Amino acid sequence: FLDSLRNKGFYIADQSLSNYMTTLKSLTSSLNMSYLDVLADEYDLNLKRNDPFEQLFRHSRVRSFLEERDYQMVAFDSGWPRTRIKDAAIYLQTDDKAQAPAFMSWYVNEFELLLLRTTILRPYIDLKTKEIGEASRLDSYLYQNHRQRIHSTFQLLEEIPTWDGDYFVFAHIISPHPPFIFGPDGQALTPPWEFTINDGSDFPGTTEEYITGYSAQIRYVNKLVLILITQLIADSENPPIIIIQGDHGPRAFMDWESVNQTDIQESMSILNAYFVPDQIGIDLYESISPVNSFRVLFNQYFDADYVLLEDHSYYTTDSNPYNFIGVDDQVR
Repeated sequence: FLDSLRNKGFYIADQSLSNYMTTLKSLTSSLNMSYLDVLADEYDLNLKRNDPFEQLFRHSRVRSFLEERDYQMVAFDSGWPRTRIKDAAIYLQTDDKAQAPAFMSWYVNEFELLLLRTTILRPYIDLKTKEIGEASRLDSYLYQNHRQRIHSTFQLLEEIPTWDGDYFVFAHIISPHPPFIFGPDGQALTPPWEFTINDGSDFPGTTEEYITGYSAQIRYVNKLVLILITQLIADSENPPIIIIQGDHGPRAFMDWESVNQTDIQESMSILNAYFVPDQIGIDLYESISPVNSFRVLFNQYFDADYVLLEDHSYYTTDSNPYNFIGVDDQVR
C-alpha cells in the first residue's frame, strides 16, 4: 500500500506520530496548527467544560486561512456528532439507505442511538425492540448504516474534481477504527456485540479479535483509498494537494486510564501521506506530526511564514481528559 502511494507521487512521513491519541483533540490541534494547551490559553477556554475545543475544531485557523483566499469548505457527515461541520459552505449528508427497525420511524443514526443508549432512554429502547421482536435486527441495521456511510463518502469524494471552483475538502472517515464491519475484500461483517465504536480497554472483544478485525478492515480501506486517489489525481484539472492522515493509531494495547499500561508507540503511530505537486517532500520530513502539516503547506504554496513547532505527543485519560501527559520518551 505504501509503495503504491509512493508510486503515485506521495511523500510518506515514515516516522510520523499523532500529537494526541483521541480524535477531537488531534483534529483540533492539526486544523489550528497549535497544541491544545496553547490554544486553551489563547482563547481562555474552560477545560472543565465538556468538549471545550469543539468550536475551535469547526472554525479552525486552517479553515479561516483558506476561506480568506476564496476556498470554499466542503465537509462530510462523518456520522459522529463531534466531527460534523454543518456550517461548511457545502455539507454533504451521505445517504443512509438501510431500512430502520419499525420503532425507529423517526430518523436517528447509529451514533445518535449509541448516545441514547447511555441515557435514561435505554430501558425504553430495549423494551420497544423486545416488544416488536427487533432486538437482533437493531444492531445489524446500525452496522449496515455505518458501512453504507463509509462507502458513500468515498464515492462522493471522487466527484469533487469535476466541480468548478477552489475547495478545502475535509472528510473524517471512521475506519479502520472499530467497528470492524469489512472483511479484507469488502465482505460485510456484523460484530457479535451491541453497536459500539469503543476500542482500547473499552473494546468489547478480545485483543486477538481486535487485531484480526483491524488487519482485515485496513486491507479493504487501503483498496478504497487507492481507487479514490487515482480518480482524484486523474480528474483534477490542476494537481490537487491531498493529505491522508490518521488522527491516532490502532488501540489494541491501550488503557484509557493508565499510560503505563498503554502501548504508546502503537496508539500514536499514524499514516501521514502527502500528495504535493511539483516538489515531492518540499519541507516535509519523516517525523512530521499533524500540528505542522499545514504550516509546511501554507509556507510553500501561500508564502506564509509559519515557524515549525517541535513535534510532541500527549496521552490523556478518560477521567482527566485535559491533563496532557507528554510521552515523547516512549515513542522516540
